[in-house]
Amino acid sequence: MSYWFIVAGLLGALALVLDAFGAHGLKVFLGEKNVDVEHMIYLWQTATKYQMWHAIFIAIVAGSYAKFPHSLGFVIMLLATLG
Repeated sequence: MSYWFIVAGLLGALALVLDAFGAHGLKVFLGEKNVDVEHMIYLWQTATKYQMWHAIFIAIVAGSYAKFPHSLGFVIMLLATLG
């Protein structure tokens, strides 16, 4: 198994956990602060969607990693991981 599949899996799992927190715990956490809660939840959901898209992209590129020259494939994966 490729190192990048592990990275994609971990980033996807992190996105899932953060999205679950946003759906169930963020409102309680932000309720104590003086902020626009609905807007912050929208931003949180957008961020977790982007996180998941990055994880999916890394998994797709990892699947075709053998077709890229080694250095180019590494650069693409690194840039995708950093976001």
